[in-house]
Amino acid sequence: MINLKIIVLDMTITGGVERVASNMAFYFSEQIPDYSVEIISIFKRHNEIPYPIPANVKVRFLCTTDYYQLDSIQKKMKSNFLILCALSRLSFSINDVVISNMANISDMLALLKFRNKGKLVCFEHTYHKVFGRFSRFVKRIFFKCADCIVTLTESEKLEYQKYFQNVVCIPNALTFFPASKAKYDSKRVIAVGRLSKEKGFLNLLPIYINLARKYSDWNFAIFGSGSLEVLIREELQDAPQNVELYPSTPKIKDEMLNSSIYVCSSDTEAFPMVMLEAMACGLPVVSYDCPCGPREIVSHKIDGELIPMNNCLEYEKAIECLIVDEEMWARYSSSAKNNAKRFLPEVIFNKWVELINSLYQ
Repeated sequence: MINLKIIVLDMTITGGVERVASNMAFYFSEQIPDYSVEIISIFKRHNEIPYPIPANVKVRFLCTTDYYQLDSIQKKMKSNFLILCALSRLSFSINDVVISNMANISDMLALLKFRNKGKLVCFEHTYHKVFGRFSRFVKRIFFKCADCIVTLTESEKLEYQKYFQNVVCIPNALTFFPASKAKYDSKRVIAVGRLSKEKGFLNLLPIYINLARKYSDWNFAIFGSGSLEVLIREELQDAPQNVELYPSTPKIKDEMLNSSIYVCSSDTEAFPMVMLEAMACGLPVVSYDCPCGPREIVSHKIDGELIPMNNCLEYEKAIECLIVDEEMWARYSSSAKNNAKRFLPEVIFNKWVELINSLYQ
């Protein structure tokens, strides 16, 4: 019996990592009878977990301190101290496979590896250059203690292989693949993500506003929550009524099926889950060709458009082409749904099973 321990920062918040943890817990607990699954959450900001958890999967919270209330510098220092203290209380046996889903958690688990007998898999969800030089230096030291490093893209795998031997690329699996498909007649462009600087929503707004004024029968929506919400709402005060900001929602599948085009304006993306889900719903994608995830998901001119970074005019034109050309939209939509099958759970999680089995060979 293999005991799978999936460690996240906070299972009570909405985010790609938390959704991946939920998806992973479901698959292994229901499809692999030789695995027991537990989710370990460092923090607990809210009382409810926004994503479904199987009845036979336990969720354990290690720390109830609300570190979100701390200021930025204090928050970073104290949260890392709290994480280290919480992790130091854990112990693992030889049959435990620990999958760490956050960079600072992975660093600390690697540091503590000498105290435990379990297998440590560092699952990297973030583009490596997001980390500062010191953080990358620390990672290169501590990760040598890990049994395996998993990256989401082949380009990130090549980067980590410069310093480590056991590196494997396993992309995220789809959380859903609906039988139905988005419709052109929904006439809505949708963007989804955390309202933070790197997601580029402040740069997306002028494009939305320009298109909204030209195509008043279309709607332009952003779904998300975060630190820039007040600023974005201020920018929307003079915008057309068909440009709207909605709070993040766990029912994003329904919103995608009621949309026509998905757009991504990020500066960097490791491997955007929401882009996979949009394609599974048959949404053509318009995305900046940011490092490094979109280019490994979107096939340019087949199921979407990859636009050179910061080329706002070409980005706007790409969206407009899909708005005015329904035949082009239909081709991209069918290709998007078909290409998304590469990321079906049975395809992706079979790679995880092979990896975990290899740790005991």
